[in-house]
Amino acid sequence: MKIIAVVNQKGGCGKTTSCVNISAGLAMQGKRVLLIDLDPQASATSVFYQDDPEKSAYDVIVDEMPISSAIIKTSIKGLDILPSDIMLSGADLRLSSVIGREKKLKNAIFKTGLE
Repeated sequence: MKIIAVVNQKGGCGKTTSCVNISAGLAMQGKRVLLIDLDPQASATSVFYQDDPEKSAYDVIVDEMPISSAIIKTSIKGLDILPSDIMLSGADLRLSSVIGREKKLKNAIFKTGLE
C-alpha cells in the first residue's frame, strides 16, 4: 500500500483539486484508491457524492466505527471515498484528552485490512 498525503494549513492553495485529480487519475490507470477527505468543508466528498453521507471520517475517528462502514464507492471504477462532513470540525475538541488520538485513523485503516 502506498500513501499519498496532500497537506498545507493555507486555504485555497489547491489541495482538494490536487487530491481529486490525483485520485481519479490513479483509479483510471487501474489502481485501487481510497480518497480520505479530512476537511470539514467536505469539498472532495461533494465532487463524488452529492448527498450528505450517513457516516463519515468523523464516525471512524471519534466513534471508532469500522472504516468499511463509511466508505462510499464513486462513479469511477477503483475509486472509493471516506467522506467528510461538518462534524469533523469538532473532532479536535472531542479527542483532546484521548491518548493516541493522532493514530486513530491509521489504526482504523490497518484494523480493517485495507492495506
